[in-house]
Amino acid sequence: MNLSIILPILNEQEGIRDSIADILSYSKYFSELEIIAVNDGSKDNTLSILEDLKKKNKRIKIVSHKTNRGYGAALRSGIKNSSYDWVFFTDADMQFDMKELLGFLPHTKNFDFIVGFREGRADPPKVKFRSWVYNRLVRMLFGLPLKDVDCAFKLMKKTAVSKIRTSSNSFFISAELMTKAHKKRLRIKEIGVKHRPRRKGKSTVTIKRVLHTILDLVKLRLSYI
Repeated sequence: MNLSIILPILNEQEGIRDSIADILSYSKYFSELEIIAVNDGSKDNTLSILEDLKKKNKRIKIVSHKTNRGYGAALRSGIKNSSYDWVFFTDADMQFDMKELLGFLPHTKNFDFIVGFREGRADPPKVKFRSWVYNRLVRMLFGLPLKDVDCAFKLMKKTAVSKIRTSSNSFFISAELMTKAHKKRLRIKEIGVKHRPRRKGKSTVTIKRVLHTILDLVKLRLSYI
């Protein structure tokens, strides 16, 4: 299997070396593998660390935004620069065990999207409550039958992704992708994945980014009326 792994990255200097090393440890399971590190306007030493890692491993590609464009924009940049038949994206904070991806592979014969839902979510109560409200809202507004639409652990067939036009620059990109895939009757499989506490770095979720996500949700809903 040929796989492009996309990492949207913002100010992850503390953990990015470990994150990429963890991903590379599973390269033996794929005939071809590339890591597309999308530096979304980091203000710390993330970019210089990525450039150092790239010199040491030809599997690493860097896409760098001079300014922060948002999670959705970073993901689109990664997909645009991907080379292989399957595209996988996750976050660089190591809250997921990459080994879980191996359990997704048998389903690639029958599905276009194999997506995770967080089991035993290791986030603070207020974050879990906010996510619960958000997921219920997305299911209600768009009829999307997923447990965890925002889970950043998704394996996607590139030909299927190419059928979907997205516009969200915010974290809403996951919901937009899944909503439009469901509407086009593309095949989606949801699988439980374990979730770990963040060990290094800080969350990039802010009030401003949450408001952008809500705005993108409203825009998509209005386009469906």
